Amino acid sequence: MDEGYAGEAVEQLAKFENFYEHLLELQQTIPAELDKLRCQNKTKTYRFRELMAQKHMNENTLKLLSLYGLD
Repeated sequence: MDEGYAGEAVEQLAKFENFYEHLLELQQTIPAELDKLRCQNKTKTYRFRELMAQKHMNENTLKLLSLYGLD
């Protein structure tokens, strides 16, 4: 019988892993959205600025995680 792992710590780790994977996915999709807006000359729009801020925030979060060996 395979018991596996269970408990709050395992659930928290799973949530962290999902969060980390989501950040990595966003860092792949955001540049394409920014390029699309650049091609449409929409670099001064709210959406462009929001995406740029999100990209920088994600980069900083990923750097902090890496600094603590959580990547």
